[in-house]
Amino acid sequence: MWAALLLSAEIPSPCTGTGPHTLNRGVNLSALCGVRHKEQASSAATKRAERGDLICRLLQEMVDGLSPSGDDALMLLGDDISPIKHLHLVSGSGNRDEDDATLHVICDKVLADAGCALVVSDYSPLEKNAPRPSIRLAITSGHTQEQLEACAAAIGKAAALVFNAVGQ
Repeated sequence: MWAALLLSAEIPSPCTGTGPHTLNRGVNLSALCGVRHKEQASSAATKRAERGDLICRLLQEMVDGLSPSGDDALMLLGDDISPIKHLHLVSGSGNRDEDDATLHVICDKVLADAGCALVVSDYSPLEKNAPRPSIRLAITSGHTQEQLEACAAAIGKAAALVFNAVGQ
């Protein structure tokens, strides 16, 4: 079967505009569907990029407003265009379990107060050079600006409460 396909010099009918996928005037429906799909994909990619830029700006503003000294704060990491962002502790305790627990408390407070589900990145304890603990955020094109603003505000509020409780 493959040999026949590989050796065939015939152009498939959807490419020539002469098959069952064409209209009366020789317009190729497959090509039209492909163009429409490409436009929709481009629109979705643009929307994701806009959401990525928005959440990056909102989270950076929230991080900057947490602590003027920067000692008890979060640091935002992730490419501007990436829908995945990570919030790390600026100065952790040096103990991975304690840092994980601090981030889990922030996530729990955000879930309880604002209904935003956040996760702490989980790595194998056997991994020798595991990345630092972080809150992992995944943004989709389905998130509205209001949802992103509410989530960033809730993270800031929860982090401020946790850092103030730890500092006392």
